[in-house]
Amino acid sequence: MIQSLKANGTPRPQKRYLLRIIEDDPHGPGGVSSGKGVDFMNNSARQHPQTPEKKASKVKLWEVLDRPQYKDMPLEYEYDFGDCWFHGIKVIGRSDVTGFFQCIDGQGHSVAEDVGCAGGWEKLKAAYRAARPDKGQKSNMRWYETQASNGDREGLGSGREKRWAKGEINRKLAELAGMAPNFT
Repeated sequence: MIQSLKANGTPRPQKRYLLRIIEDDPHGPGGVSSGKGVDFMNNSARQHPQTPEKKASKVKLWEVLDRPQYKDMPLEYEYDFGDCWFHGIKVIGRSDVTGFFQCIDGQGHSVAEDVGCAGGWEKLKAAYRAARPDKGQKSNMRWYETQASNGDREGLGSGREKRWAKGEINRKLAELAGMAPNFT
């Protein structure tokens, strides 16, 4: 369960955690060819001398979450180290065992990749709510509908910013795991 989502484009100051799971490749998932070196920038600002680190390839999340010392502890996940999206996560329990991740609840449309922090996302949504979008807003809307890597050709108008399609999300997660279950 995600409790909060914040992004301001800067890493948080050093903070002590029980555990920090780090990406193995300094260029990010996919290595040098992925062009994701930004995921390693400012890494020293995230490190704390009293927080143990484990490489992502050496740990399974369930192994961490099943340990008694982590029970009821808050989790923080940082996505896109360039924009610094922070997710506060609260584990509320287990679901039936599957061979892949599943979303059991959620709300709101997925955030546009590379929209530029929370402020950029809010500006994009405001553009769709505007009665008469200005030139910049129209440009942002066109970018989202035609160029954003996870854009939506239908845009975010008519309440689509609040759309959350559990079945579609779980289908995509299953495909990533090489499964093909039927979700409704």
